[in-house]
Amino acid sequence: MSRRASAIKSLVFNSLSKLQPHARGGQSTEDTLPHSQENPDSPSTLVCAACRTGPFSYEGFRKAVFDFHDSDTGYCYTTTWHDISQSISNEGCNWCGLISRARDGLPAEKSPRAGEENVEIRVQVMVQSPVDWMDVTNTITVFLNGYKAATYKIYADPSDAAAKEIGTGNHIRKEKPYVDYDKAKECVKNCSDHDHCSKLDETYLPTRVIDCSDPSKPRLFETHRQIKGYYCTLSYVWGGEQHQKTTIANIDTYVREGINVPLPQTITDAIFATHKLGVRYLWVDALCIIQDSFEDKVKELANMGHVYRDSYLTISVLSAYRADEGFLPDERTSVMLPFHVAHRIKWSRSLGRMLLKYDIPRQDPSLGYKHQTVATHSPLDERGWCLQESILSPRRLVFQPPYVQYKCRSFSENLTPGQWEKETTYSQRDYILFPIAKDDSTSGGGVAEDELREQWEQILSSYTGCKITVPPINWSLWRVLLKYFNLYPKMIISLGCGGGHS
Repeated sequence: MSRRASAIKSLVFNSLSKLQPHARGGQSTEDTLPHSQENPDSPSTLVCAACRTGPFSYEGFRKAVFDFHDSDTGYCYTTTWHDISQSISNEGCNWCGLISRARDGLPAEKSPRAGEENVEIRVQVMVQSPVDWMDVTNTITVFLNGYKAATYKIYADPSDAAAKEIGTGNHIRKEKPYVDYDKAKECVKNCSDHDHCSKLDETYLPTRVIDCSDPSKPRLFETHRQIKGYYCTLSYVWGGEQHQKTTIANIDTYVREGINVPLPQTITDAIFATHKLGVRYLWVDALCIIQDSFEDKVKELANMGHVYRDSYLTISVLSAYRADEGFLPDERTSVMLPFHVAHRIKWSRSLGRMLLKYDIPRQDPSLGYKHQTVATHSPLDERGWCLQESILSPRRLVFQPPYVQYKCRSFSENLTPGQWEKETTYSQRDYILFPIAKDDSTSGGGVAEDELREQWEQILSSYTGCKITVPPINWSLWRVLLKYFNLYPKMIISLGCGGGHS
C-alpha cells in the first residue's frame, strides 16, 4: 500500500471512530458536545448542560433504570434551588422545570423551608420487559430529600429510538381525564329541581371577573356591578406570596390587553375548568381584587359573602398546598425528555425522546379496592377563609385528584370516572342553615332548633381548627356568615357567636 493510500485510510478510520459511542460511557458525540455546538434537533437539548453531565448522561440515566423486581436502585445527585431556577430561566431545561413543579406539589411539612437551598434528588426509571399480550406501564419517579414527590408514566412516539425499550404507550394516550365535565354540568342543571336548592338565575357579576372565553388569553373584565350573568368562583390556598396578581400599575393592561401568562397553575387550571363547564366568567381573589389598594381590598372583602353565595359554581381545590401546584395534571401537555436506550438493544441511535404524563394514583378495579389506598391531602379545609367560601357556596365542584365530587345543599355526588361504589349520590342537609330557597318569604323551613344548633356547632368546631392568615379580618368573616344564616338570634348569642368584635 502506498504512503498516500495509507494516510487516507488512517484519516477515514479516525473520522469514523469519532462517530461511534465511547467504549466506557456509551455516549455518542452529540451527547457530550457543549450546548452551543449541539444539533438543535438533538434530544439532549431538552435539558441543561448540568443535567446532560448528571442525570441525563448515559451512565447517570442507566443507573436510574431498574426493572419491576429491583426497586432499590436509582441515580442521586445534589444541587440547589437557585441553580434549578437558573437552568429553567437561562436554558429552558425541561427536567429542572419538572423538579420545580414536583416541589410545588409537596405537603407543607415536606416543602423546603425559607433559606433551605440544597436539595438531594433521586431518580428512578422503571422499565418492565415488554409483554405481547398486555400494555406495560413504565415510569420515572422523583424523590426530593428522600420524599417521593411525583411519578410520571413514560412512553415514546412509534418512530423514536426509545420506543424499542419503553413502548409507545397506546393505553396511556387513551386514558380519559379524571374530570367528567359533562356529568358535572348535568349535576348543576339538576340542582334547580331540588326542593332546598336555589334557582340557577343570573345574578349581578362581581366588580371584576376573568373572561375565560379563550383560556389561552384570559382578560380582566370590569362590570361595575351593572351586568348580570353566570360566573364561577375559585376557592384555593395561596401557599405564599403570589407572583401574578392585579395591582394599581397593571390593572389597565389586564383589562385592555389581557392578563399576563403563565399564571399560577391552579388559576390556569380553574380558567380551563370554567371554560369546559360552559361558563364565561371566573372570580379569583388574586386577580379580581387590586392587591396593593387598601381601599379596594376593604370594599371587595366585605362583599365576598355575596360573591360566593351568588356564584353559579365554586371550584374548590381541596388538595393543592400552593397556587403553583394546580389540580388538573392530566390535562397538561406531555413533558419531553431525553432517553438513553440500553446498548444491548440494537437500534440506529442510542439517544431518543420519552414523553411524560403525570401519574395520578388511582385504584384499580381488577385488584380489589379493599386492599388499595390512595393518599390524599386536604389543605383547603385548614383555612378559615376557605371555610366561609365552602359554606356560602350553593354549589361546589371539589377537586382532590383522583377524586371529583359535586356538592350542593341537598346532595353530594361522586363524579370520579370508573367509581366502584354502586351508590354515588348522597343526601345532605346543608340547607338547614339556608332555609330560604325557592320562596324568599320562607323562614326556618320547619327545621328543629336542635338541628340548627348541631349544624352551627359543627361549623364552630371546624373553624377553631383552621388557620387564619389575616387576623384583623377574623370577625368580619363571622359577620358575613351570620348575615346569611337565617338562624334564631337567641341561639347565636347563646353559642357565643354574636357581639361587636372588630
